[in-house]
Amino acid sequence: ILGCQKTLTYGADIFRLRFLSPLFYTEGMQTNHKQYIITVDGGGTGCRAAVCTTLGAILTQAEGGPANIATDFKTALGTITKTTTKAWIKAGLEIDTTPQAIAVLGFAGANLGDLAPRINARLPFQSRM
Repeated sequence: ILGCQKTLTYGADIFRLRFLSPLFYTEGMQTNHKQYIITVDGGGTGCRAAVCTTLGAILTQAEGGPANIATDFKTALGTITKTTTKAWIKAGLEIDTTPQAIAVLGFAGANLGDLAPRINARLPFQSRM
C-alpha cells in the first residue's frame, strides 16, 4: 500500500511507505473540506486498502479477496470497491465523501492492455496516481 508514513505488515509482505505531502498540495486546491488519501494494493491473492490523512497518518486498514484485474476484471472491481468502502467506513467517514479522496493505486495486471484506464474509469476517487 502506497502513500503513508508507516511500515505495514500483511503476513509475510512488508510495505515501507512514505508520503510526500507536497505531491498533494497544488495551487487552487479546495481546502474547505478535509481531504483523505485511500491507498489500494490489489493482487491475485488479496486486496489491501488504507485510509490516510494528507499528512500521512494511517486512520484504518481493510483487507479483501483477490483483485487481479487481468485475471477477472469484474470480480477484482467488486473486491476493490468492497475493500475500499470497508476501509472508508471503518475510518468513520461518510460514504458519500469517497469521491473527494485522492487514490494511490497498485493493481496486479494494470500494465496489460487497457486495464489501467478501465479500472480508473470505474472507481469513484477524484484523483489517482
